[in-house]
Amino acid sequence: MYNVNFRENPNQLFGVFTTPENILRVKEWMKESGFDQEQVYTFESFLETVKVKSQEIDSSLKNSIRYEVNLPQDFPHTPTVEPKER
Repeated sequence: MYNVNFRENPNQLFGVFTTPENILRVKEWMKESGFDQEQVYTFESFLETVKVKSQEIDSSLKNSIRYEVNLPQDFPHTPTVEPKER
């Protein structure tokens, strides 16, 4: 982490992981340093956050347009791509 400057590139700081007994202390350090306290996680809360975000992504993918590729009888010529009705 020597080459990362979180002050200049705060978007590179995904989060800080700590144990439950240290969460308040680390959040205070983040506040004093000018960083978002919501980026402090316990290991368990991080896993829950990933689970929720994964479900949101899966849900949005299910609602995206799907395409079906119909290969002509004389394949390997260029196939046609048509939207698939949902």
